[in-house]
Amino acid sequence: MAAGGSKVVGPWSRARFLTIRIPIGVDSIGEGEIARDIPGLIPPSAEEYGTWELTIDLFAGRFLEWAHPGRGFSVRLRPKDSGTYILLDAKKNPIVQLAECYVPHGILDGDFGDSLELDILDDGRIECWPDILDTSDFEDGSTDFTERPDPQPVVLDPWVNPYELELKRGDVTPERRRELLKLARRYRLANPQHFTHRSP
Repeated sequence: MAAGGSKVVGPWSRARFLTIRIPIGVDSIGEGEIARDIPGLIPPSAEEYGTWELTIDLFAGRFLEWAHPGRGFSVRLRPKDSGTYILLDAKKNPIVQLAECYVPHGILDGDFGDSLELDILDDGRIECWPDILDTSDFEDGSTDFTERPDPQPVVLDPWVNPYELELKRGDVTPERRRELLKLARRYRLANPQHFTHRSP
């Protein structure tokens, strides 16, 4: 790293911080991928993914609010296109984000954007942090940070067979039609109290 800190170049050169948010499955804990007690990790359960979320000072190459002084960590993850990466300005206001996207290569180098490999020192500094950080991967990112309400789930009456509904909508391939017919029959067999006529 240069004496004055790293330099940010590219279309978002005013960026000062980077927030990373990566879904973590049960299989990613341990085995040299990510430690269960690493700062910023909400551990996954057997049913749901967890999240690893931290913010990096791009100039210093250091995680902010590092809550584990005295111990370093190695991270070897393959988030592929499931991570979210947000560039922030000096006041920590979001500038641009890549949501459910590959690892931004010019900042967090990995194997073709699929992997994230970091060696973190005991004070939160990232080992071998580059002198030049290129924000070009964010060129097509989103600048819309408005919260969108979660879509309301469609609740069907118990006697409505969802697979028959899809069949009635049509526009399915022959393979999908065969699959839907099987699923519709299974649904009817599993819910005999709601159906009095024969399966399709």
